[in-house]
Amino acid sequence: MASTRIVQQRAGLYSWYVLTVLTLTSLFNFVDRSIVPALAESIKADLRLNDLQLGLLTGLAFAVLYTFVSVPFARFADHYNRVQIISVSVLSWSVMTAICAITQNFTQLVLARAGVGIGEAGSTPASLSVLADYFPRQQRATATAIFSMGIPLGIMCGSVVSGIIAQRFGWRLAFAIVGAPGIILSAISYFTLREPERGTQDGKDLRSDGVSSLVSVLRVLVNRTSLRYACLAGTLLSISTYGISNFYVPFLMRGFGLALAKAASTFGIVFGVTALVGMWIGGSLGDVLSKYNRRFYGWIPGSAILCAVPLLVLAFSQDALYPSIVYFGVANLLVNTHLGPMWALVHDELSADMRATGVSIFLLLFTLVGLGTGPLIVGALSDIFAKSIYAAASINSAICSMGAFHPGEKSGMLCLAGSFRGLRYAMMCIVLFTATSSFCFFLSSRRKGPV
Repeated sequence: MASTRIVQQRAGLYSWYVLTVLTLTSLFNFVDRSIVPALAESIKADLRLNDLQLGLLTGLAFAVLYTFVSVPFARFADHYNRVQIISVSVLSWSVMTAICAITQNFTQLVLARAGVGIGEAGSTPASLSVLADYFPRQQRATATAIFSMGIPLGIMCGSVVSGIIAQRFGWRLAFAIVGAPGIILSAISYFTLREPERGTQDGKDLRSDGVSSLVSVLRVLVNRTSLRYACLAGTLLSISTYGISNFYVPFLMRGFGLALAKAASTFGIVFGVTALVGMWIGGSLGDVLSKYNRRFYGWIPGSAILCAVPLLVLAFSQDALYPSIVYFGVANLLVNTHLGPMWALVHDELSADMRATGVSIFLLLFTLVGLGTGPLIVGALSDIFAKSIYAAASINSAICSMGAFHPGEKSGMLCLAGSFRGLRYAMMCIVLFTATSSFCFFLSSRRKGPV
């Protein structure tokens, strides 16, 4: 039965306050998530790890438990108080990040990072569901793009701050300091955010039976071409973006001799600024062009990501620092145009009582497949390529891969050069997933007709 509610045509002031707080939660989500990739070289040297172990630590260790709990948390968010779920999630992952500071070996750090994943699993689906009930359809691409800006801002802040702290005081203190602010944000979320009525911005009650089952959500995701290809596109893209971003600081340190603080700050600023611009452009274009044809939700990211592919290859093939950074920055801007249109498409296709679960399934795949395998692929390929380079130069690969060498010695210089070349080739290979995702975004527009 159609609802008599009047749909809000423009978001009110409190809606923008909610968006601000939730964007901060997204920011701290990725501050805590990005600290391990930023400090990877210091952790590797201290714990004597190889690149495959770094890939496990920065990716799969976080992704596995995140995956197992994300859908149950999203089911709670579709049926219970989402604000409370967000607040508890922020508190949980912040405490687990701080606990990373007292870990003493690889296994303990893996378990602590798994705990961070459990906490973060409950936040994003609930947040996006709340935003869909505070913002009307014609503003959702912009609202979700702004929310998604917490990702690059978090990576930027986390990389810069943790890199500076770690270089001066060690990587353990960086974890303790970075984890603390989230505890305050958790209290702000709990006491100042109001739970909105579900579906209030849709103009009608979209629930057919009062409660959507998990099976019904999965059926919609599988049967609708637009959602199926959008999910595949995002998953493929996450493999390459996580693989590249989690190893970019080591790439700068090994290839161009940057110190930890400078490498982490360079990555954080370049990634953060260009991603912010890309998300804003993508969200704004999505809202404007979808008024004429909603196929632009797929066309915008498909076109931009396709243009980014050759730029990424150029970025990793350069021998000079600044051209490499410029190519990477422009490519990163183009890649990040996809978030606003993609989430707007998901909200447009799913009813109000399915959104948190639908978003969680997307994020489950992005995290398990993308974060879980992207860094592992890069790390494994890096080790394979580097070992062949070491063998050709008659170098002990075990010493090189564990970082047990002196950089000033000739053997150390050869180790470092081989390690960089192996990582370079691995990062160029992972770009294949970026190219494939572009075509899937184009395919996601197939069911989108004129408004």
